[in-house]
Parts: sequence; structure tokens; C-alpha cells
Amino acid sequence: MAISERMDDVTDLSLRRYLAGALEPPMQALVEAALRADPVLRARLDGLRLNAAPHDPWRLPPPGAAATLGLGASARAGAVMDAAAADYIELRLSVPEEALTHQVLLLSRAPDGWRVIAPESADEVFTAADLPAEPDGARRVDLSLEGDAPWRFGVVLLPPAVAIPWDAPPPERWSDIQARITLGELRVEAVQFG
Repeated sequence: MAISERMDDVTDLSLRRYLAGALEPPMQALVEAALRADPVLRARLDGLRLNAAPHDPWRLPPPGAAATLGLGASARAGAVMDAAAADYIELRLSVPEEALTHQVLLLSRAPDGWRVIAPESADEVFTAADLPAEPDGARRVDLSLEGDAPWRFGVVLLPPAVAIPWDAPPPERWSDIQARITLGELRVEAVQFG
């Protein structure tokens, strides 16, 4: 099917997801090709951009997206009798052996965008090797559930060469990491629970 035949697939919802950086690669390519070919579509995108909420600089893939540098993450209720009563989840990560020395950055999705929940200071930095190992080799992180479902969490692994500038204020502290995520240089994954 030619791109021109698929331009009708580019809805305002697709354009909003494009602006948020939340499209799967095939749809991302379709939207970009359609935008290059269609000035009316570009005008629609400009209109949505003007009315959009502030841009979230954390461009994590949507939960369940197949990411080339993903972590095979999954979430399940904490070890309680009734999953509905769980106040935390167990986030399981399939971390490759070569990435065990990487620092772990945990994020939580709030209504206004992603926020870093750990580490909050240089004293709290930990690596994937520091996480408890399950019998199957997966690493586990227990995360508290706050607010109402659904809950979304993100995990980013930072190679030892990527330093977090703890002296910088939060927007600047994370800008290099955010750029590396956008470029696909870091292992990253998002999960949803509830």
C-alpha cells in the first residue's frame, strides 16, 4: 500500500502521539512521510502543537512497545493474597549480563508527564546488579502504588560512562539522558499496571 493511500490513517490522535513521541516506529515513519507530502497535514500538526500541553522531555516508549534496547519488563501485584489489595508492584527486568553495571533510573508517570522517583540524589544511586535477582535471573524492583490506576513506570539503564550531573537543577540534570533516550542510545522501557 502506498503512503498516499495510508494518509487517512494519520488521525489527530496519531498526530498528538507523534508530538508526544509515543508512536511505534512503523507508525512514526508513516506520519513523518505523510507530513513531508501533505501541507494540510502539516497545518493540522501546527494547530495541535499550539494547543498541546507543555512538552514532556521524557520520550519513553508506550507500555508494551517493542523497543530494540528494551528490558523485557513486566509488572505484577506485590506478594499479597488479593491482587486488588496490593499497595505495591513487583517490576521484573530482564537485564543482559553486560548491563548489570548500569545505573538504574526509575520514573513514574504523573498527569503532567514523567518524573524521576529514584535515585533522588547521588547517595541513592544503584546499579542493576544491586537489584534482587529472581530464580530465572530477572532483576526485581518493588514500587509503591500511589494515586489511582492505571499506574505507569519507566526504567532507564545508564552505562557507567553516562554521569548524572547532580549539581545541576532537575531540568538540566536530566537533559543529556533525555536526549540519549530520544536517540535510542539507552536501554529503556515503560510498563503499565492496573
